[in-house]
Amino acid sequence: MEQLKVSSLHIYPVKSLGGINLERMPLSKRGPLFDREWMIVNAAGHFLSQREIARMCLISCRLTGLREEGKIETAAQLVLHIPACAPVEIPMARSTATEEIEVVVWRDKCLAQVEPEATEALSQYLQEPVRLVRMSRTFTRQVDENYATAADTVGFADGFPMLVISDASLSDLNGKLEYPVEMSRFRPNLTVSGATPFAEDTWKKLQLDSVRMELVKPCSRCQITTIDQDSADTGKEPLRTLSGYRKIDGKVMFGQNALVRYEGDFASIRLGETITVA
Repeated sequence: MEQLKVSSLHIYPVKSLGGINLERMPLSKRGPLFDREWMIVNAAGHFLSQREIARMCLISCRLTGLREEGKIETAAQLVLHIPACAPVEIPMARSTATEEIEVVVWRDKCLAQVEPEATEALSQYLQEPVRLVRMSRTFTRQVDENYATAADTVGFADGFPMLVISDASLSDLNGKLEYPVEMSRFRPNLTVSGATPFAEDTWKKLQLDSVRMELVKPCSRCQITTIDQDSADTGKEPLRTLSGYRKIDGKVMFGQNALVRYEGDFASIRLGETITVA
């Protein structure tokens, strides 16, 4: 068997919008730094995703104004690129607090600050009144206690701070499809090379240079995987094929949800790092 390595790293600063590929992923107590730290909510404060509005995938994100190359923690702005709209710059630091509201992601009520710069452009593109919000720095959203400790927290991700998928699992799936799909449809944070297909189903702990990951729950997949992330076109694949051989208890599983462990206040993961199954 080949040596396991980190083959790609991704964050999705705004839930359900385009992701950012990284060579180095700094970590926070909520998981990958800036991952799902922002979210779009409707007038009632409930989160919106590609499940309701597929064209959200066409909005891309960038972190700009880095004071040091490769260190996203030094970014000065989050920039949204909305089709047919001028780029919207969201300052990472504010001199005064913005409006704080209660928002809902699945069953969780969270405190978040409104990012007013994005309201008009997002509302126009999504064709309904929406707001961009950022999870309050003082708010704690705990991971499901059935899989984690009270100290495990997460941002606006569906439920867990990290999603891990092996490259071989996607290759196995694509070998069964008429038209192959990209890994971006599954929105992982970390992908692994050198494994056999679906080896991640059997992994319990992964050790990297300075980080340990605990794989705690298979990831059940929804219709977002049927959305082409480059065009917003939708279809029946790959869910139709996956349901034929990856369905457990009525849910299609692909990838593993994980918790992140590290010593001290800071750690990071780098592209190409060796991974050991612990």
